[in-house]
Amino acid sequence: MFFIGICDDEELHRKHVKELCAKYFAEYPQEYRCIEFESGEEFLQFEDHRLHLLFLDIELGGMTGIEILSHLENANNVWRVVFISSHEEMVFDTFGVKTLGFERKPAQYERIAKWISIALKENNENLMHECYVGKEKYYFTQEEVYYLEAEGSYTHIHLKEQRYMLSERLKLWEDKLKSAPMVRIHKSYLINMLHVKSWEKDSVVLTNGTLLPQGRQYKKEAKDAYLKFIGDMARGRM
Repeated sequence: MFFIGICDDEELHRKHVKELCAKYFAEYPQEYRCIEFESGEEFLQFEDHRLHLLFLDIELGGMTGIEILSHLENANNVWRVVFISSHEEMVFDTFGVKTLGFERKPAQYERIAKWISIALKENNENLMHECYVGKEKYYFTQEEVYYLEAEGSYTHIHLKEQRYMLSERLKLWEDKLKSAPMVRIHKSYLINMLHVKSWEKDSVVLTNGTLLPQGRQYKKEAKDAYLKFIGDMARGRM
C-alpha cells in the first residue's frame, strides 16, 4: 500500500489533489490511499501509517508547512514531501532532505504524476539490509543510516533511532552498502549523502547535527562524489 498525505486548510485544493492522485493510480497497478489533513497540527497527530508522499501547503492557518518540514527532517513518518502553494517567493525555504519539489496552485496532473512516480521509484529502491549484533539479527533501510564509524576491527552503525556495534570492519560495510549513496570522508567514517546538511572545508555536518572530520586523502574524491550525487538527484527530480 502506498500512502499519500494531503495537508491543506482549503478543502477545494485537497479534493483537487486527491482527484489527480486517483487519475494516476487508475493507470498504475499499485494499491494506494489518500489521507487528508486540514492543518499542520492535525497532521502531526497522525500516527496510523507512514506516509510515502506528503503534498503540503505552506500557509495552513496555524503551523506553517515550513515548520512542519523541520519536524520531518529526522522523523520516520514521512518519506518524501512536495509543497503545493501560491507562495513562490518561499520556494527556497522548502528545500530539505525529504523535499522532492514545489508546485504552484492549482496543481497540474502532469506534475503530480511525476512526483508520485519519483516517490514510488525512490521508495522501491530504498533497499533493506541486515546486520548481526551478537546472535541477534536486525534490519535497516538505506535511508535510516546516517554514518558508519570504524573502531579497530568493529564498526558502529548510526541509524535514525538506534546505534549498533558490529563485528565487521568498516571496509566490509563499505562494500555491502555500494548500492546506497555512501561516501568515505575519513579512514574512520563512511557517511550517507542523503543526510548531509552542509559540506565544510574540513568537516561534514549531517542533518541530525553530527559533525564529522574529513581526512585529507579523502577530501577531493568525497566532495566530487557528493557534487555528482546532488546533481543526479536534481536532474532526476526536475
